[in-house]
Amino acid sequence: MRKKTLINHLRKSNFSTLVIDAFENIKRESFIPFIFKANAYGDHPLPLGEGSTISQPSTIAFMLDLLELNNDGLRFLEIGSGCGYVVSVN
Repeated sequence: MRKKTLINHLRKSNFSTLVIDAFENIKRESFIPFIFKANAYGDHPLPLGEGSTISQPSTIAFMLDLLELNNDGLRFLEIGSGCGYVVSVN
């Protein structure tokens, strides 16, 4: 799946513009092992190694939408962010 296809899928799922814009600006392929880069934009989790995974994009979008992070002065702490993708998207 291409990044453009994933972004269209997230738009059709009615995620906020703020969340979709973040997904457009962050390269998911930068957070996964090289052997999975061709699958970087599929809406499914990918293995990171040591039994951990990077969550599927729609799950991340759902979590971020629920947080309603629309205040520039708002701060949050994520513990156990794995590869750092969620923090970057936010």
